[in-house]
Amino acid sequence: MEKKNMQNTTITWDNIEILIVGAGTMGASLVQAYAQSGFNVGVIDINSTVLESAANAMDKELANAQKAGIFSPAHVSEIKDRVVSTTSYEEACSGKNLKLVIESATEDIEIKKKIFTVLDELCHPSVILATNSSSLDTNILAAVTKRPDKVVWMHY
Repeated sequence: MEKKNMQNTTITWDNIEILIVGAGTMGASLVQAYAQSGFNVGVIDINSTVLESAANAMDKELANAQKAGIFSPAHVSEIKDRVVSTTSYEEACSGKNLKLVIESATEDIEIKKKIFTVLDELCHPSVILATNSSSLDTNILAAVTKRPDKVVWMHY
């Protein structure tokens, strides 16, 4: 998926620096936080309805922030322009500038292990894989990859 931002440049997966896996409440918040901080962010979920819900939640939060004078309309547009979404792991992991993937899926170790296996296979070996798990052992996830030294815990 490509889109044009305010500067009329194309945002592609090659522009994405951070990928968030899981577009639920936590994932959507992470996408917005990183985009607000100036990063180009991708988000993936297996369900396009969840992706749409995350985009709507971000739109609402940004509209409230604009109404409160936190962001100008131009800044809100810039933030939104930094985000792309997909349901395809192949697409999401293909970017040349991807540096960090943060998994924020449901707290199910088997689901997370499957996600880390796929990420390990599809992401460049230099990409750091992180989990946002609140309680599961990161070492279990690291063990299913060929890069255990690049698997970290980043709970927000």
